[in-house]
Amino acid sequence: MIHSASYDSVRGAVDRAFEIFPQELAHKKVVIKPNVLRASSAEEHIVTNPSLLRAVVETVEEMSPAEIVVGDNPGMFSYGDNELSFEKTGLMDAAKGYYRNFGNTTQNHVFNPDFMPEVGISKEILEADILISLPKFKTHGLTVMTGAIKNSYGIFPVRRKHDYTALQALLNVFMML
Repeated sequence: MIHSASYDSVRGAVDRAFEIFPQELAHKKVVIKPNVLRASSAEEHIVTNPSLLRAVVETVEEMSPAEIVVGDNPGMFSYGDNELSFEKTGLMDAAKGYYRNFGNTTQNHVFNPDFMPEVGISKEILEADILISLPKFKTHGLTVMTGAIKNSYGIFPVRRKHDYTALQALLNVFMML
């Protein structure tokens, strides 16, 4: 879906996306995962814009989910500084009280014995009925361009991210879940 919008009018685009791609969210655990690379201002355009996150949270609230969780594991410059990153970017306020630190609830998941026997994944991701990824379209040194797959790197706990440097490992995790 390509929809013309600004951050001031993003709610209309979000509502339209839910119309085109309807989801039954009532009585389900919904995890919303923005891209929170590091502590930065929204004007730097490094992370998912807080206006987009707020619009998605408000839309999901109206669909009567059992639970809403918003979180990420910031990378690179802000490893382990989840709360600071969410606060400084404006995403903590946009999360409307649903924020959780994905780095605090890691569970090991059986992976590929030939590559890595198990991989740590945030518990919230494993327990979600619905995962809504809010990637930030931007350039990246490793992948050239980021998007939905690169945003999924935040499901891994901070202390283990360096263990999962191969993009193939990321793709294999999603094929196995």
